[in-house]
Amino acid sequence: MTQPVVGACYRFCYPFKSADITMIKTTEHDKTAVRLTEILKKLNEGEKFDPKELALEFNVTVRTIQRDLLERFAYLPT
Repeated sequence: MTQPVVGACYRFCYPFKSADITMIKTTEHDKTAVRLTEILKKLNEGEKFDPKELALEFNVTVRTIQRDLLERFAYLPT
């Protein structure tokens, strides 16, 4: 049986029980990935939104939402 990784393991330490999942630390990269995924889902569903509303929903600045839309999604086909 393998031993769980100790120390700087924040997301995927195996083995863990389902109850332990709440103990896993969320990193800034995780928050960004979740935010970008949610924005992409909204775009795919044809939902219209306001950057100010998104900023409030994700607890970030409007500038962060603008950066997500203009820079991080720049590679997507139009």
